[in-house]
This record gives sequence, structure tokens and C-alpha cells, in this order.
Amino acid sequence: MKIDKPKISFLIALYNKEKYIKECINSCLNQTYNEIEICVVDDGSTDNSLSIIYDLYSTNNKVKIFSFKHNKGKVFAYNKAYDLSTGKYFALVGADDVNLENRIDVLLTKMIQENANMAYGNLIKTDESLKEIELFDGINSDISLKRILRNNFISGGASLFDKNLADYVFPISTEIKFEDWWISIISILKFKTTFVNTPVALYRLNDLNDNLISNQSLKLVVENNKRLYKRDFVIYDKLSVILEEDNIGFREEVKRYIILNSLYKKNYIEESFFIRMNNLSQVKQFGFNRWYLETFLISFFGSKFDYFKKFFKNVL
Repeated sequence: MKIDKPKISFLIALYNKEKYIKECINSCLNQTYNEIEICVVDDGSTDNSLSIIYDLYSTNNKVKIFSFKHNKGKVFAYNKAYDLSTGKYFALVGADDVNLENRIDVLLTKMIQENANMAYGNLIKTDESLKEIELFDGINSDISLKRILRNNFISGGASLFDKNLADYVFPISTEIKFEDWWISIISILKFKTTFVNTPVALYRLNDLNDNLISNQSLKLVVENNKRLYKRDFVIYDKLSVILEEDNIGFREEVKRYIILNSLYKKNYIEESFFIRMNNLSQVKQFGFNRWYLETFLISFFGSKFDYFKKFFKNVL
């Protein structure tokens, strides 16, 4: 008797990745798990990305293609890809990244074993030619609200999530720039999340990666941190819709990190943010860990950070 396998929907937001999109889609098609569909949304590419996918995949019944006439943003594209999908499980894919052939088998098996709504694995960093560099640091089984609020340790390109979680998070607010972080926060807060200690994808390092700050000058690092904190503010702001729910520990964590991050945003957020902060119940005590203190000092002292850092040698 044949057992029906659940369909997996790969969701790809494509923008100006003509050099890489063929490798990306082929890595979806070449999975050891074959009950798949690939939903690709071109977000108004100005290079040959759209013509490449039409030429190569328009007659492939496993590939669905949609295009926006003008660039709308990555989250718009992911929302549309989800609208096109018919799967029971979902995998985000960066248009310049490559899945290892067992990504779906490994993650789906773990999800079924653990009765989980999301599973994630590790990533292998590569150069532009996919030459392997190293495993990502910090991707492990330490799953907690406190940790995920600090930074996203779950890559969308190395995870798989089910229809229950997907229906909860989609459509994602288009103000959110890091959709995988939002999905991960909601998964840990509302659903069950599990980890597989094996790499399931290749992450290509290039100048356009959202979180690549190595080999930059201090000035660029500062600007990158400011950009990331603006992203964090949107995430925390969107979480306000669930602050009044019954998870008190989560609510206090969110308050704490909003207050800490507000130190960094005074120059470019609306006054209404501080009014909202004053209306929150007072948090009598919170501590700076090394990461927050160092980031705050960088933002405050800028290029003079290295000079002032020596005066904080007992805490940094």
C-alpha cells in the first residue's frame, strides 16, 4: 500500500540573482525527498533573473513562477510565494544559497520524531564559488526566548516549518525586514521547535548578505549595527500585539530588550516610542551584558571606541 508523503513547498524571493538562481532551484529539485513544489516570486529584478527562470523552469510542473513588475521588497515576495503554495511544510530559500540534498529528509524526520512545528539545522559558509569555509558558530540546541530575542540563531535557509506555524505567521508584516527571525520568534513562543545537529544548506558569503560585517572598518561596523538595531525595533514593536497574552516571562523579556535597545535609537525613532516606554510598567532592575555594553559604547563613542574601551577593561 502506497503511503502519501506530505508536500513540501520551497519559497524563494528572487531579486537580481542571475548568477545564482539556477543553482538554488536545482538544489530544491534534487532533494532526496521528491514530493515538492517550488514557488518563486521575482521581485522586479532588473537583471536577467526572471528570463532565466522562465527559460529553464516554465514547463516544469514542480515550479511555480510569479513576478512583480516593480520591486516591492523581500517580504512581499515571500508572502506571495506562500499564497502560491499548496504544501503542508515550508522551507525558505535564499536565491543565492544552495540546499544540501538531504535538507528536507533530515528536518522532516526530526519534526515527525519530536512532534514539532519547526526544525532547524546548521549552515556551511562558502565563498561565491561554493567553496566551503566553515560551519556557522552559535547554531545549536540552546532554544530559548531570551536567546532568540537577542539575535536570530535560526536561519530560514536551514529550517522547515509546518502549516500550523505558517498560517499563524503569514502574511508577514512588510515592515519586518528579517522574516526568518520573526518566524523563529513565533515558533519558540507559540509552537514546538527542535534542532538537528547537522548542516542542511550552503550559505554563500557575498557583499549583499544581510549580516556580513567582517573585514569592515569600525565606521561601517557602527553603521551596520545601527541598521540591525532599527530592524530589531520593528521586531519588538510587532511583538507588542502579544505582550498582553499569558506568557509573563516572555513579556518581561521583550520589555527589557526594548528598553536596552532604546538607548541606541534615540537619534532616529519617533517620540511616541518613548511615550509608550513610559507607559510600560517600570522595570526596576536590568543589567548590561558585555554584548549590549560594547554595542552601546560603539554607538556613543563611534571611532573613539577603541580609546575609551581601555577604561572599561573590568567589564569588557
